[in-house]
Amino acid sequence: MKRRNTAPFDGRLVSFPHTFESDSLSKPRVSQSTLQFLDAATLNAEHAAAGLALDDHFDDWDRSPLVDADLEIITIARRVWGSSATLPHCLTPRDPVQ
Repeated sequence: MKRRNTAPFDGRLVSFPHTFESDSLSKPRVSQSTLQFLDAATLNAEHAAAGLALDDHFDDWDRSPLVDADLEIITIARRVWGSSATLPHCLTPRDPVQ
């Protein structure tokens, strides 16, 4: 798999293609991706709008504390039951636990 940035990082969005090559493919396949990076306040607002409540934020998977300058945010959130917000398909639980 090959990757290269196709646009400079503007502090919020970065776009890049993935090129997949395999003996089982007749030709390489390219998938374009764009990642969005949000600050903690914006991320909290997006979660609230989707009916999610923040349980915690971390700097890394080791649960180190989040500080303002962190580039990665690990978020632990839960659905607020009874919320009128509609969850995006990717966040809709298959077997909700109440």
